[in-house]
Amino acid sequence: MLNERAFIHAVSNPLSTVHFILDGTLESLRLDPNSKALASQLEEMKKALDQAISLLRARREELIQASKPPGHVS
Repeated sequence: MLNERAFIHAVSNPLSTVHFILDGTLESLRLDPNSKALASQLEEMKKALDQAISLLRARREELIQASKPPGHVS
């Protein structure tokens, strides 16, 4: 279980970086009327990235809960 948590952490960090950069890029593209097609494609990429990040967060939370002793209330 510890290896899986380390893996999730290792994958989450670069995905979060990509998410941050993508948000900034989209913000810039939205201001340029000539970039609508590219902005639309990047929006689709962002949706997929959001989905992957959500899945990782959910799995991380499952692992944290599973590692707590029985009867532990958080």
